[in-house]
Amino acid sequence: MAQQTFNYIEKKLSKIAKGVPAPGIFKYLNDIEKLCSLKSDVKTVDEFSDIQHFENALAVKASFSVRDMVLKMQSSKEKRIVKVNDLFAADLV
Repeated sequence: MAQQTFNYIEKKLSKIAKGVPAPGIFKYLNDIEKLCSLKSDVKTVDEFSDIQHFENALAVKASFSVRDMVLKMQSSKEKRIVKVNDLFAADLV
């Protein structure tokens, strides 16, 4: 299941690179680099408890994970099947 999800995310990233933005729950993929450099400016408990802050935190975490996995996959010279099933299988989960 994780491999299928990663394949889907890779396809979304490919479309984003071609200028087609990702809609819906994958819209965070449109701004991965911006999200990875985002710093929290929360100062109060109420701000921290805000649902928007929670959604941003999840988007940042997902962006880091996706970016890290994509960079690992791109840097490896192995065949795709070896990368997915052996080298980075634990990272995909």
